[in-house]
Amino acid sequence: MKDNNLQTLKHSPEFLTNKNADTPTNRILSSLFTKTRLKMFLQFGIAYVNEKNDKGELNLEKHIMRYPQFFASKAISKFLSEGKKKGIIWHTQGSGKTALAFYNIRYLTNYFSQKGIAPKYYFIVDRLDLLNQANDEFTKRGMKVNIIDNQGDLKKDFKQNTDNGKITVINIQKFKEDTTAFDNSGYDINLQRIYFIDEAHRSYDPKGSSLANLYNSDKNSIKIALTGTPLILYDKHEKSDDGDENFSKKIDSKTTKDIFGDYIHKYYYNNSIRDGYTLKLLREEIETSYKEKARKIVRDIEKELQVKLGTLNKNELYAHEKFAEPMLNYILDDFKKARIRDKTIGAMVVCDSSEQARKMFELFNKSETEMSAALILYNENDKEIRKDQIKAFKKGNIDILFVYSMLLTGFDVPRLKKLYLGRKIKAHNLLQTLTRVNRPYREFRFGYVVDFADISEEFEKTNRAYIEELNREYDIENDIFDSLFMSRDEIDGKMQNAKLILSDFSTDNLELFSKQISDITDREKILNLKNTLENILLVDKKASIIYDIL
Repeated sequence: MKDNNLQTLKHSPEFLTNKNADTPTNRILSSLFTKTRLKMFLQFGIAYVNEKNDKGELNLEKHIMRYPQFFASKAISKFLSEGKKKGIIWHTQGSGKTALAFYNIRYLTNYFSQKGIAPKYYFIVDRLDLLNQANDEFTKRGMKVNIIDNQGDLKKDFKQNTDNGKITVINIQKFKEDTTAFDNSGYDINLQRIYFIDEAHRSYDPKGSSLANLYNSDKNSIKIALTGTPLILYDKHEKSDDGDENFSKKIDSKTTKDIFGDYIHKYYYNNSIRDGYTLKLLREEIETSYKEKARKIVRDIEKELQVKLGTLNKNELYAHEKFAEPMLNYILDDFKKARIRDKTIGAMVVCDSSEQARKMFELFNKSETEMSAALILYNENDKEIRKDQIKAFKKGNIDILFVYSMLLTGFDVPRLKKLYLGRKIKAHNLLQTLTRVNRPYREFRFGYVVDFADISEEFEKTNRAYIEELNREYDIENDIFDSLFMSRDEIDGKMQNAKLILSDFSTDNLELFSKQISDITDREKILNLKNTLENILLVDKKASIIYDIL
């Protein structure tokens, strides 16, 4: 207490009560500080990371393995000791799945070395931007990365039965060609390949060649699938960032679980929000006056295009200047108001089409705003320019990004706090897009989604699938998982209800609160109190202490 200048706590009611050996505090401490756990953290759970600050300067940070990563690692070793070869880590977006892979390279190397086995690690992605991101994440933690650019490099890699402390990062599409002819070197080494398969919910079609060839490349390999979204059926006909038309085509009655096996470990968004790793999302309705104006504009443009062209193209309709200009003005006005609170935040506008994105950016450049923007669309010739613009946005030198399909997954920028959604996106792709704004940043308690596309129905359907999957996995009949998405009216209602429920409990002395809830035998009351505290967590950090006791 002296070391931390907290001597006054010695006489607090909580401290006096906590002297009892059977209190929650003692249980937490005795659990956390067991020798085996401390040993694991010291040996495998510390990473020194080169992170850039707001000025772009490199700082060496000391990162400690988070508790879901710790328990996931323990679960992986148990899973392997049972002789299993494939399974799923379901950790919500923003929970650090690349870091989890990094920690497990250390942990599993020790695990296999005790068995006389040489492990070799692969990190599988399905998009170029995710490959670059994974490369950056491993590199800044001091790990050497081997990037596979072509089939020839892949064959050479397979002939090397040791990794020399490296991890191989590879796009799944490099497995399109037949891999059954792959062979190992002549060295007599007991080798074990481990594939970490990133974003496994999305585009690994079991009917296509890439996934099948990945499996055939080494049938004894261990496949650890990483996902953060609900394991529902794939949607079809949406292009990937690198132009692949089939990246999300529908699979006949197949979910990620059917393809990659049972869950190894789960960490869902309610816990992530409670722990402060991610934020809830606040859906902001479009003003009625704008909606009415937009409807009239659409009718006028429809008449104009039908007269001129005889046919009506949706892309032309929403990319028309008469439609795009009022929408842009609404966005600029709204974002200007949001920046009054904090001028360092950034925004992303997800456009209905690439044509609309170009038109919006063109109109932005003609506007008199002092803000800056960039247009991010897929173009093979603009890779370096696009990379520089993304870096500039991360540093805070660009305020707004206009996109269509780029940067909707794996783009983790804490300052991105406003998402203007101009097109309908379905299923897991929708959740991936929405969670671009769910990273903690300064004093923000929410990520904000301005909904031009009216996604409420699609979101409810997707969110319901997510919650049903969670409830099945936790064998619970009633819903205990709250929605990821809220409106301002919902927040006000939940807070009023929370005050009413907590009025029956003592929250001034947390140990007394602990004793009060220990006397509750009604399961429904406990769940109701739990949900109440989760709602308060949205606006009151103190509630996290009470929640942990519960």
